[in-house]
Amino acid sequence: MSNDKGKKNLVFIDALTDALGRSEGLSVEEITDELREEGIDVEATLQRLLVKREEISRAAKRERLEEAKKERLRMEAERPGFLKRISGWTKEQILATIKELAASLDEAVSVSFRDLESKSREDLVALLEDLELAKQRESYDKKENG
Repeated sequence: MSNDKGKKNLVFIDALTDALGRSEGLSVEEITDELREEGIDVEATLQRLLVKREEISRAAKRERLEEAKKERLRMEAERPGFLKRISGWTKEQILATIKELAASLDEAVSVSFRDLESKSREDLVALLEDLELAKQRESYDKKENG
């Protein structure tokens, strides 16, 4: 941040806090007028704040997704043969394992068991993989915390 921009931001923050401190009992219009008198373009500032909030929100979401991806890759690396092991399983074996795994997890599993039989084999494999990873994560967390 350049020095001029930093000073401008400090002036803005100072004016905003002063106006807010004096705002009790004032209407929104009166507060807005006071801020304008202090040299603040309220609408432009509000737009910049909304854009910045959106940028921060997107950056936080990208960071969470990247962390989740790293965690999944780490956990998959610990169980490299899992997909090979289930590749020859029947749909019934996959369904039975899904139900067994879901029942064994400590946390409530958000799996809708309505009509799992109608799901494609690929969907069931993906669900089983997620449950295996959840079970692995649970074991990992227990080791880390206890």
